[in-house]
Amino acid sequence: MAITAAALLLLIHLTSVQPRADQTNMRAKPGDIIHLPCRAPDSQPVLAVEWSRSDLEAEYVLLFRDKQIDPAFQHPSFKNRVNLLDTEMKNGDTSLVLKNVTTADKGTYECRIFHRTNRNKRAVLDSDPVSTILLQVAPPSPDGDAQTQTGWKTSEGNQLKSAR
Repeated sequence: MAITAAALLLLIHLTSVQPRADQTNMRAKPGDIIHLPCRAPDSQPVLAVEWSRSDLEAEYVLLFRDKQIDPAFQHPSFKNRVNLLDTEMKNGDTSLVLKNVTTADKGTYECRIFHRTNRNKRAVLDSDPVSTILLQVAPPSPDGDAQTQTGWKTSEGNQLKSAR
């Protein structure tokens, strides 16, 4: 099967503009409000954003389109707990705000964007994630201590150094 020159150029273009998401590791504790970062490449205008978690199968963490959350396929555990940091998605910012974190929120989150490269082209859904985040949630401790991003706090509020 011969590949036409136009098809080859299209393939080269698509592979060159598809960003590869580097995984970011984040930690939270139950009750936290956290921001999962995501930004459209080159601050391109964003029409819609899809946040998913690998273990949720067909349901979304958040699907934002037409300037609002689309609840049709949103996983029930995220209803009324997620939104975009900037619902206008200025400068391509599609970061997710997750409120009242629970231990069930741990997992790998992926951000995909739906953008238009210019007015004459059709909109494109990035098949590869723009951002991939591994969220770890510290389990609640029976004595009230809480794990933080840099280590553990004692009940007196003193920071313990983590051994590395």
